[in-house]
Amino acid sequence: LHIVDVEPPESASIVKSVLIDGGAEDIAVSGGYAYMAGYSLEIVDVDPIDSAYVENLFYISGEPWGIALSGCYAYVSACSGGLHIIKLY
Repeated sequence: LHIVDVEPPESASIVKSVLIDGGAEDIAVSGGYAYMAGYSLEIVDVDPIDSAYVENLFYISGEPWGIALSGCYAYVSACSGGLHIIKLY
């Protein structure tokens, strides 16, 4: 995961990189966390940015493909594994 400062756009730069477990097909950001669906669901604490780290990891069957957040739930769609609903807190 690369966190990029895009201000000003013409001189965007990577300010922090966090090693994740595989790639990310989709990402959602809320409340100081980045939620990434890829090989697994990874929750990255991105606040403050300069000390971002992977806080939690959930392995999900069926190749996670997309993610949506609502309230305290993450809804993760998987190519061959249906819809997974995960209570975050």
